[in-house]
Amino acid sequence: MKKLFAAALLFIFVSGCTPDYQGNIELQSYDKLFDSYKESVIASIEPDSPVSHYHIGNTYLKKLYKAQKKDHEAILNTAIRHYQSCINIDPLFPGAYYGMGVAYIKKNEHDNAIKSLKKALELNPGFADANYLLGNLYEKQGKVNKALKYYSKTLETNPYDVRANVFLGNIYLDQKEYEKALKYFEKALKINPQTDIAKKGIQVATKKIDEQGKKLKKDKKHSEKPAPENIEPSEQPEE
Repeated sequence: MKKLFAAALLFIFVSGCTPDYQGNIELQSYDKLFDSYKESVIASIEPDSPVSHYHIGNTYLKKLYKAQKKDHEAILNTAIRHYQSCINIDPLFPGAYYGMGVAYIKKNEHDNAIKSLKKALELNPGFADANYLLGNLYEKQGKVNKALKYYSKTLETNPYDVRANVFLGNIYLDQKEYEKALKYFEKALKINPQTDIAKKGIQVATKKIDEQGKKLKKDKKHSEKPAPENIEPSEQPEE
């Protein structure tokens, strides 16, 4: 029965694409019908499955990149609704909390995003992308210590995450801990030699380290210079 339903949807999908006078299918209609077809097939396989709702939520998030801005709010709300349906069926589904966190970030609801991402990490502490997004959110809020914590956790699970290495480098650069900054920028560049921001970070950190070294030498030289002796005025000769 499910296969028959999927086949019927496929017929509707194909027949709904109107060819032009040369027999070409309009691509806009094709994309729109393909999304509807994919969503319907996923839902028809197991409508009460958390996996079905999870994948539909993901499908809506992907739609965001092709949609007009005026449609973003409705698309994100639909994605969140499906992630929530997934969670209602299976409260231990970390991917659904993560997807919901991403959707909330897109809606600029950062507190809800943090709550969702923390729940994903509670269920899967090694969820590298969830750690990264939390680090990013806390950095935007100016909570640098928390940002450092979650970026570092990202690298514990995935040391090849260029983004986390770059953001750690930026934070340490702002804190004037140039040696640490240089270390993370160099790691990022080693992972991806095309990372321009890492190249720039290395230049800035190296320059600052050099300036610190010169200042240290100058201060040391100044401190080693002997202080002038106190010279007593010569006694005046007696008349």
